[in-house]
Amino acid sequence: MSASGYKRDNTGLYIIKDSGSTLDYTIDWSDWLATGETVSSVSYTVPSGITTSTAIGSAATATTSTTTRVTLTGGTNDTIYTIKASMATNQGRTVVRNFRVRVEDAHL
Repeated sequence: MSASGYKRDNTGLYIIKDSGSTLDYTIDWSDWLATGETVSSVSYTVPSGITTSTAIGSAATATTSTTTRVTLTGGTNDTIYTIKASMATNQGRTVVRNFRVRVEDAHL
C-alpha cells in the first residue's frame, strides 16, 4: 500500500482533506489478492460528519479488478475521520482495512 501524500501522528498515517473539497480515495488491494483473485465488491463505512458523494455520471464507489474508490465530501475542521473499507473477492474472501482522513484548511 502506497503512503504517498500521508502524514503521521502518534496513531499512524492520515491524509489531509479540506472541508470544501470533494476528493476520491483509492485503495489498491493487490497485496491481499492471491493469483487470479479479483475484487468483486466493496462497501465503505463513513462516520457522521463526512459523507460519500456521487460524482456526475458515476457511483460514489468504483471498483476495478484490484482497486476500489470512494468519494468523500464535507467534514469538520480539526477532526480525524476513520473510513472503513470492506472488500469481498471473487474467491469468497473478505478484507477489511481502515484509513484516516484529517479535515483541515489545506494551503498550498
